[in-house]
Amino acid sequence: MHRFYLFYFICLFLPMHLDAKTPEAIISELCSGCHSDNGQAGHLLKSRYQHVNSVNEITHLIQHGRDDLGMPAFSDALSEAEIKQLAVYLQQNNQRNKHKSLFNPKQVGLINSAQGHTFFVERIVEAEGVFWSVDFFPGGDLLIAQRSGILWRESDGQLTKITGIPNVLAKGQGGLLDAKFHPNYKENGWVYLSYSEDKGVTRFGRTASMTAVVRGKIRANKWVEQQTIYSADKDLHIAARQHYGSRFVFKEGYVYFSIGDRGQKKQAQDLSRANGKVIRLHDDGRIPVDNPFVNTEGALPHIWSYGHRNPQGMTLHTPTGNIWSTEHGPKGGDEINLIKKGNNYGWPVITYGVNYSGTKITDKTHMKGMEQPKHYWTPSIAVGDVDFIDSTMFSKWQGALLVASLKSQELRLVRISDHSVLSDDVVLSDIARIRETQIAPDGSIYLAANSRQTGKAQILRLVVVQ
Repeated sequence: MHRFYLFYFICLFLPMHLDAKTPEAIISELCSGCHSDNGQAGHLLKSRYQHVNSVNEITHLIQHGRDDLGMPAFSDALSEAEIKQLAVYLQQNNQRNKHKSLFNPKQVGLINSAQGHTFFVERIVEAEGVFWSVDFFPGGDLLIAQRSGILWRESDGQLTKITGIPNVLAKGQGGLLDAKFHPNYKENGWVYLSYSEDKGVTRFGRTASMTAVVRGKIRANKWVEQQTIYSADKDLHIAARQHYGSRFVFKEGYVYFSIGDRGQKKQAQDLSRANGKVIRLHDDGRIPVDNPFVNTEGALPHIWSYGHRNPQGMTLHTPTGNIWSTEHGPKGGDEINLIKKGNNYGWPVITYGVNYSGTKITDKTHMKGMEQPKHYWTPSIAVGDVDFIDSTMFSKWQGALLVASLKSQELRLVRISDHSVLSDDVVLSDIARIRETQIAPDGSIYLAANSRQTGKAQILRLVVVQ
């Protein structure tokens, strides 16, 4: 039994309050920030969790946690009897729920209505695993990144593997992450990939890694002419398996990308570390001379902003040139941020969230010199990627921010004016864990959606029908 899988099995259902009396009550209180079971044990379990068969092992991990994976200990939050009962309950529900489907047939393939539009949800393609991103080849094919380390080309519902991409450390939340075409792809042919890179560094008996970025070209479904855009020094690689970021934004010849705190929250405030930062580089990897910390002693010169926990969404508002980001909080405190040069976004000094065990991270939500989010969610929705709507098809949503959600399994429409959030509405729910949303060239909306329980990944398309 791999302890990695067991860690994620436990994380789905860890309780949050001292007053929980039964496993059902404990599970109903779950608010992990990255996972949700809607109050039903086993709701997100995949078949691989059938290998979890030791109550004692589950009990031990609930009690003591796993620091290297960001798994907190709960021996102080729950009694010994509650932990034991929960371990038995989870083991039983592992078998009971393994064949239930997460993708909601009431949504996929039928008509939905929200915020002035009636639209159809169409399934484009399905595969085993986790789809992390989707982008659009000229001509209509899709470029899909699968976290396990596969880059796909989709054409007419068929998937073809792009061979020759970098090896990735597909462990925990790591793997192949964002995959995006350069804005001038038709002229230069560049495609950018972010991924968890393994440089052969071992810490505490585990392979360490860090978010890396390369670009290359695709010819005859082969990855060629690779160039390194960003690769952290070996000394900055971390053994944890969570919070890699990572999304791209291209603007005026620069590439911006996010790196999560990698489970080392205090390092988000450390300018000598890359984790917990938004990075800005020339699109060929050179460091811009006007980056905010180029002349700061001890600081990494490619940093654009800092104090981030795990930004897994980032997009450009073309009319203003502003970059907006979404960021996973802990238990509560998911954020929408307006990313500006040199700003400190506060993690972990200020936050609207608390530890998964319910204990405080800090008693501060504001501090001088630290940015406030433009919007936040408490409880967490496990916020995914974002995209501003520029679409004649979804004309009544024009200019709004489309927000993906994993834990809440929702697509949200956030209307913004003068850097202030006016409204936050759910336009699609109970469908799957939505990791990315992208506006297609024809104005339709594409989603990368995943089921933890079935192990299936899907690309969905939303099309207005009236």
